[in-house]
Amino acid sequence: KKYCKEHLPQYMIPSTFIFLKQFPLNSNGKLDRQQLPKPDFNKLANIDKYQEPQTEIEKDVHQIWCQLLKLDKISIKTSLFSLGGNSLQLMKLYSQYQSKYSYNKNIGQLFKQTTIKEHADLLSEIR
Repeated sequence: KKYCKEHLPQYMIPSTFIFLKQFPLNSNGKLDRQQLPKPDFNKLANIDKYQEPQTEIEKDVHQIWCQLLKLDKISIKTSLFSLGGNSLQLMKLYSQYQSKYSYNKNIGQLFKQTTIKEHADLLSEIR
């Protein structure tokens, strides 16, 4: 992960790595994707020391993220992409921010600032 952080933008870094002794193969000797283990994003949501939302906007953004990612709670300092989030989900967040907060900044800002805390701070600036 450290290597990826040094060479890739945040949104291109895999959200999780699962190390396997060997890859599951199907009867044709090809990778059997159905047999690959699924990451547990609920555990990933709380790998960082959990920091709960404090302000009203942080609580609001937290609720939006939890609904979108189908998670119970997320630390406000955890990156969207480390939780398995992707650019399509970021677009959904952008759309919700536009309708709820009249957010009209460039979506690129959301790709650079990827935590609940950072999104809440961006939304606070326009209030």
